[in-house]
Amino acid sequence: MSSSRFCYVLMCHADPGGILRVVGRIRELSPDAAIVVRHSVPGLVSREDLEPLGATAHRSDIDIVWGDWSMTRAALEALEHVRRTVDARHVVLLSGQDYPIRDLAAWEDEVRRVGVDALIDVYPPMTDDWHYRWWTVEPPHVGPVLVRRAVKLGWRLVARRFRSVVMFYQGRRDPRWILGLRRPELLRHPAPVDVLKGALWVTLTGRAVDSLLQRHHEDRRTRDFFRTVRIPDESYIQSLLLADDQLRIMDCPTTFARFRYDEWSPTWLDLDELALAARTPAAFARKLPADVDDAVVAEADRLCARRGDEVPAIEEAIPGEVKLTGAERAPGLPPVATGLAAARG
Repeated sequence: MSSSRFCYVLMCHADPGGILRVVGRIRELSPDAAIVVRHSVPGLVSREDLEPLGATAHRSDIDIVWGDWSMTRAALEALEHVRRTVDARHVVLLSGQDYPIRDLAAWEDEVRRVGVDALIDVYPPMTDDWHYRWWTVEPPHVGPVLVRRAVKLGWRLVARRFRSVVMFYQGRRDPRWILGLRRPELLRHPAPVDVLKGALWVTLTGRAVDSLLQRHHEDRRTRDFFRTVRIPDESYIQSLLLADDQLRIMDCPTTFARFRYDEWSPTWLDLDELALAARTPAAFARKLPADVDDAVVAEADRLCARRGDEVPAIEEAIPGEVKLTGAERAPGLPPVATGLAAARG
């Protein structure tokens, strides 16, 4: 990757109007950037829709089920596609429901000046992710609502007693359940690499992309281990990057996304959420609903016009300080930064 330009990769699955809206806005704010729209939905967006905006589509055969290995596979496939087809120094991996809240050209210049290989929004560690061996389970299709309610009620009654052995719960946007069996103490082996938990939506240099793809293909033991962890898209790529001590990694969000306790999906953007997003150095905010109020889009566009001294600088999160992005640890408590230095230890 010899060019100094950026490539924005949008992982999309719905809302074609919203996809074109964010693609068009990225093009306005970064005229020289490459834009790739990754999706697996027939007819979601067409070449004719994207070409006037200077964007290309990457149609994938991987159908994503949120929270399992398919999301990780899809992200790696998209990065490999970009590495083969796009000449860019930096790759920015985003959800299709992200939207810019900063002048992207100015943000790109700042990323270049900071000179790190990866910006990762680091989450508090959740050892249950890898201390248990996780499977997805399809509930019975007969009377699914009643069955799910009965299982939920039953599990709430016995969960605390059996949590040391088994965990069982349902995703908010998915009819499947996730079953976790605790790995026996005597048979439990440490993860092949140090585990770093963080957002999938990252900014990477070309050499960071090359490093993680090489490790992904060559290190089968690590790959097989992360196939069995919970929500591997929040730890596999991040941990492969951390494993390369030649890479310079910073705990800093690319996109603002705030998760309430026990929610798998970030809070929908409104004016209040945008006010929080404006207090972070993130270049994007998520998640924007298909029927978003025009006032929310207008406010996001206004944030893009802020002067440089009005925008928080890209910098390392300080361990122990409150972060506005990431997962909350308990109801009513804000997200807590782990800090990359602590994560490395």
